[in-house]
Amino acid sequence: MRKCRGLSISTRLASSRPLGALGLRQNLLTEHQASLETAALGTTGWIADTNVTIARSTTVASLGVASLRLTSTASGNTIPETSVGTNGVPVVVGATYAARCEHYSTLGSRDIRIGIDWWKADGVYISSSAPATNSGGASAWNAVTHTAVAPALAAFASVYPVIVALGASEISYVDKIGFYLGSNTAWRV
Repeated sequence: MRKCRGLSISTRLASSRPLGALGLRQNLLTEHQASLETAALGTTGWIADTNVTIARSTTVASLGVASLRLTSTASGNTIPETSVGTNGVPVVVGATYAARCEHYSTLGSRDIRIGIDWWKADGVYISSSAPATNSGGASAWNAVTHTAVAPALAAFASVYPVIVALGASEISYVDKIGFYLGSNTAWRV
């Protein structure tokens, strides 16, 4: 037992519990939204927002065996998004949140960014927060991050990677998607 400001903590118990059980910072997305590892769930927790069809894929993965495959339906930006509106992640007005993902391009270097959509308690859209575009390399996983403060009236949030200027029917992948309370964008489930 260790004493800390009058509290007793069993280091054996604490070290054997998962991080989330200890209240440490964890991914606010579901484990499946973050990594797509559960085959039976397919693309549950994701929507095809703009110019994209989505599928769970085991072709490439940054972690584990699966990722989210994005196929552009026409030339232009491709945008999948986590569940939106009242199905999004609950947030607190004024709190800082960090989003991150890793992207893999099959046809060459592609620019990517990750944004956050903010939603009111009734599911009505408020605004988006998206940083400048980051350049990514070809045939390698490239991480992209963004930090923002939840605006007034925000009750929910959703995360959306934007793969910029893809060709028609071009395929790319995202994996290790995260949404965290605070500004630390290091990957964690």
